[in-house]
Amino acid sequence: MRIKKLVISVLVVFAIVICIIPFNKDVYGAEIHPSKPKITLKRVPDGGGIIVTVSKTKNADGYELFVKMAGEKDYVSYGYIEKDGTSKRQYTINNLSAGKYSVKVKAYHNDGYVYYLSNFSKVKSISIKAKTMEVADCSEILEKYYPELKKLTDSKKIVVGADCDSREYITLGRWIMDCPQYNDDWNLVNVRNSEQEDEPIEWEVLDYSKDGKKALVISRYIITAMKFDDEGEPDVKYDRGYYNEHLYYGATWVDSSLRKWLNNDFYYGAFTKEERELIQKSTIKTDKKDTKDFIFLLSDDETEEYYHKDKALGYFERIATYKNGIEDDWWLRTQGYESGLTDIESEGRTDEIGQYGLYEYGVRPAFWITLTPEIIENNKLSIGGYSGKKVDKDDIYVVLGHFDYQDASGYRLGNEIPMKWRILDYDPDNGKVLLVSDYILMDKPFNDQWDFIVWEESTIRKWLNEDFYKKSFSSEEKKLILKTKIKNAKNDIYGTGSGKDTSDRIFLLSLAEVDKYFDGHRSLRNHVASLKYYNEANGRCWLRTAGEYSSNAVTFGSYTLLEGESLYIERGVLPALWLSLKEVED
Repeated sequence: MRIKKLVISVLVVFAIVICIIPFNKDVYGAEIHPSKPKITLKRVPDGGGIIVTVSKTKNADGYELFVKMAGEKDYVSYGYIEKDGTSKRQYTINNLSAGKYSVKVKAYHNDGYVYYLSNFSKVKSISIKAKTMEVADCSEILEKYYPELKKLTDSKKIVVGADCDSREYITLGRWIMDCPQYNDDWNLVNVRNSEQEDEPIEWEVLDYSKDGKKALVISRYIITAMKFDDEGEPDVKYDRGYYNEHLYYGATWVDSSLRKWLNNDFYYGAFTKEERELIQKSTIKTDKKDTKDFIFLLSDDETEEYYHKDKALGYFERIATYKNGIEDDWWLRTQGYESGLTDIESEGRTDEIGQYGLYEYGVRPAFWITLTPEIIENNKLSIGGYSGKKVDKDDIYVVLGHFDYQDASGYRLGNEIPMKWRILDYDPDNGKVLLVSDYILMDKPFNDQWDFIVWEESTIRKWLNEDFYKKSFSSEEKKLILKTKIKNAKNDIYGTGSGKDTSDRIFLLSLAEVDKYFDGHRSLRNHVASLKYYNEANGRCWLRTAGEYSSNAVTFGSYTLLEGESLYIERGVLPALWLSLKEVED
């Protein structure tokens, strides 16, 4: 009897729910499905993308795009188009590889609780070309330094461009610039010698005054490394996180020894009397008390304003180096948490927690300068009507092939990006030029498994000369990539053999080539090489030279690890090749 009553009760409740739900439209609303959308496709003019136009659809609040490349099994969602009241709404899908694509769109209506979807639009297909790269005109510099390369460029076999630095610089004052190197413990040590002479200081222009009569500048390079304050008495503070006591300095910009040094030793030592008269005394805003200074450090807010407004982006623009290319942290004048001072880390991020003033970090002085006609003319500043920096020899790059780059986090960018190559060696007598990739392609092991393996037998050599070579270059480009005898010398520190010489089209650089083409102190192998992924983050790359043992290979970046690293770990791949300067007949 009890079971029968329970069953009846359940049935009654179920019937009530069924009766109520359809009529409770105040809560759920009526089902409104949008009409099926109509779409048209168009190619992005410079390649690598599709412009999707969706005609206005009844009851649609927006649209979702789905794309599939020929040969793939499933469609991929490429994002949403919000309704904006226009009769036609466009969405551009960028960074696509060359090929044929199918596109379809589904409209949606949102009643506040539920998304109602339309049927898919009719599938449209389109074929696109790979994205082309806009290049700056560099014909004059090619004619002067690389005439044989210019001939090849004129034949339309390859594209050569140049990175034009849009920043402007002013040369003012002289100083003996620090040029530190890494010691055996991987600490930066200044190697200045008694014979080192002072040299002109370059200042990057950050801002102009509204009347165009003044400019805010910061030193292009780190001039020295110093403590923020070395005069104050340290206090003892108990660190609950690590259950110990440590010393800290409570210095601020107002009372720091660095401020005194900049406005006395540096101000009077770096500039002549005439140059000092051009440097404006400015009101410097700080967290504690404003100051009046000729020379100062930037604040955290100023780095945001002049380098990038979004802290989540653009960190690479804050990376600073010494004159010899070694990267280091550099001080700001802004207070961090507790008693630390903020700094820009060598990776470009702002350290908002702050560092204690007793540490030595890089110094990049800044000041406001009066712009005379001579300064504007001599430095070709845009405020005087000039177009900016001219192309020089080091700005040249060759565009060759396409690749699906990986960023520093391991994410593949999902498209074929034109590859940029830098010139390491120019040999017109033998009709060839040595190129190295401007970016790290991706991370790969030197060899897929642990073993005593040299370059000749490695899986990375096989991948470069098979998969990478075959898929990344067109048939015309392959004709220009020379098969070259590659010397594989032993590691001259450990005496480890690097195997037989090989014949390769694509290869990794050797330790001897890094010694030849990259700056640095040879005895320590502190090669200056800012190797970067496509998103500008720093990285380390394999060389083809064996390390201390043939189970290791040498790696390099801002310094060279001579003992090498285990072959099966992943490090960056930075390919090199010899390109023929002779026009190949079809």
